[in-house]
Amino acid sequence: MKNEKITDENGMFNAKTEIKVLKALNTLLLKASEPIDHDTALNNGHLSTLDPANVSLIVAKTRASKATLWGFVDKNKEQRVPSLDYSISVGQGAKYSIDYMSKIVKLLTASGEGFTIKTLKDFPATFENDHFIVILAPRVEN
Repeated sequence: MKNEKITDENGMFNAKTEIKVLKALNTLLLKASEPIDHDTALNNGHLSTLDPANVSLIVAKTRASKATLWGFVDKNKEQRVPSLDYSISVGQGAKYSIDYMSKIVKLLTASGEGFTIKTLKDFPATFENDHFIVILAPRVEN
């Protein structure tokens, strides 16, 4: 997407970007049976949803990402995003699903250029770009 603007003059994803983002979201999420209405989704402070296995939380940050995510969000669930302020020292040992990580990377690269990854020992990994935050739970050995 070099030199291509991913949002239009209204701050919404252009059609090509929205298709890529929707495809990436479909690999992580199920469509909500009763999504919240579009206006509520765009104006909500935090719009987020969990994947069906409760392994990753996808948080929409911008108007464009909220408009794209709203069809995946169950209107009957409380919209509460956990604190992302991990203030302990970085450690070794957390393991994350490669399958989930590849899907998250696909979503973040579809919705913009570049993203950051924050990992801590035995804590969820946080993947973030301008449009989305994705929190991925570490793998737990049985």
